Amino acid sequence: MSERINQIIRLIVCLIFLTECQNSMIPRAYMPQPSMAEKSSTGSWIVIQMQQDLPLSRPTEISGELIAIENDTVYLLTSSAFLKIHQGAVTTAVLYPFKPQSATVSFITGLSLLPTMIGAIIRPDPGVALLIIGIPLLVTGTIMSMNELYGNVMKYPLKYSLKDLGRFSRFPQGMPPDLDPGNLRLK
Repeated sequence: MSERINQIIRLIVCLIFLTECQNSMIPRAYMPQPSMAEKSSTGSWIVIQMQQDLPLSRPTEISGELIAIENDTVYLLTSSAFLKIHQGAVTTAVLYPFKPQSATVSFITGLSLLPTMIGAIIRPDPGVALLIIGIPLLVTGTIMSMNELYGNVMKYPLKYSLKDLGRFSRFPQGMPPDLDPGNLRLK
């Protein structure tokens, strides 16, 4: 088999698995399957950037479970504390409501390319032509994987309001009046 075909096969394999190399900062317990996102008993994981009181200071970033969003307050549970954040202090927020399904798309793309790669290995003379036929499938699968990888992100204020993000909190209707925040624990 020619060196060129070997290089093309290595490139295809690298592209298939490239989307799975992202490190996640979100605990697994807060990444349900898409069908369970609104049925989860806990809130979704959120990363909030807040502007400090000083105008030239850097924004502070806080992440944790979204407990509730009410008229002017965002309730957040972190590993160290239960926080009440005034909505006016929130400059940006990124909510992760469910686990991305990019691994499934990458796996299906890889399986679809398998016959093409086997054909290129078995028949080296038209092997490059066989690999070129598989390129549209590879490009489509990679784009779909990347889209799915970022499709589980809800961003405030770019696309969603804080009220929209509140649908994925532990208490979507607001904080229960008789709730003791000291009893809340991360999953």
